[in-house]
Amino acid sequence: FTDVTVNFTEVTVNFTEVNVNFTDVTVLFVEVTVIFTEVTVIFTEVTVLFTDVNRC
Repeated sequence: FTDVTVNFTEVTVNFTEVNVNFTDVTVLFVEVTVIFTEVTVIFTEVTVLFTDVNRC
């Protein structure tokens, strides 16, 4: 019976670690998306600036 409890605990711990890893990956994905959005915004601003310069 003790063995079953120990096995169950190990499975629970493994499951928790997997969840933590999944969360980390999700957080990374969100950060990458945010960075990508910022880069896009900067690119757009630079394009607008170039357009303004060409008009002059």
